[in-house]
Amino acid sequence: MHLLNSNRIKEEYIGHYMNFWVLCNIDKMENYRTYCARLLKMKKLKLCSRNYGSNQIIEDELERVL
Repeated sequence: MHLLNSNRIKEEYIGHYMNFWVLCNIDKMENYRTYCARLLKMKKLKLCSRNYGSNQIIEDELERVL
C-alpha cells in the first residue's frame, strides 16, 4: 500500500513538471511568433528569413537546459 501511494505521488510530481515545461515552451513559441509577426509588419523580410533558417534558437535553448 505504501509503495502504491509513493508511486502515485511521483506520478503527480512528474505530471506537474511536464505541465510546467509545456506551458513554458508554449509561451516561448508564442513570443517567437509575435517577434516574427513584428518583423514581417516592419517588412524586414531578410531578417525574418535569416531567423527562420537558423538553428540559433534551438542551440540557445539546449545550452540553457543542459
